[in-house]
Amino acid sequence: MRPKQLLLAIGCSVLLTLAILVLFEFFGHPKPPNPYKAVEITDEAGYKEANKEAEAFSSAVFPKVELSEPLDETDISNLTKAIRLYDGMLAYKPGNPLPGLTAGEAFLALNKNNHAIERFQQFLIEIKLLNDPRLHVARADAHYLLSKAYFNLHDYPTSLKEVNKALALYPNTATYLTQEASLYLQMNQPEKAVELAKKALKIDPSESHAKGIISLVGSANQKN
Repeated sequence: MRPKQLLLAIGCSVLLTLAILVLFEFFGHPKPPNPYKAVEITDEAGYKEANKEAEAFSSAVFPKVELSEPLDETDISNLTKAIRLYDGMLAYKPGNPLPGLTAGEAFLALNKNNHAIERFQQFLIEIKLLNDPRLHVARADAHYLLSKAYFNLHDYPTSLKEVNKALALYPNTATYLTQEASLYLQMNQPEKAVELAKKALKIDPSESHAKGIISLVGSANQKN
């Protein structure tokens, strides 16, 4: 074989090998199934049933999250099912964004903070377009939940910005004030944190997280 023919043959062989590698990369590794794939809903009865099931799955877990209790496999499975159902509801009725807010809350409970942030931001965009006064409470909750997600990611300035938006809408909400107190504690401003925690307890004396902040700062002061 002549040198030119040999080089041509080698070049073709290399190109063929590269093509095989590229094809294998795209088609040889099947993508894992999406665990959050939306449930298909085709009629109003299916929508109502999905709503009932989703609420049952999420309400079984959210109280544990509020108490900062660890989630077990059943809890994780229930939240995953709830997300799939809420997303199915969104697909069937895109004009009703509320299931997206609860799906975001489920992602937050699963510590999927970036997924949660995406859902909350999308929800806020959609309700702004609707301009429905009945959604003001949900709007405040979305900002509060966004604050929690950014808090989990240690982005405290953005977290504070979001909880302040919630407080601007409903300034006398104990959970929002407690979230703000938690942020000031993280930002090494314990006096401000205690002030806000006490304000939260005046509104809701059962706010356990606010009590915890006051106790934590008090213990630290005694040690010093």
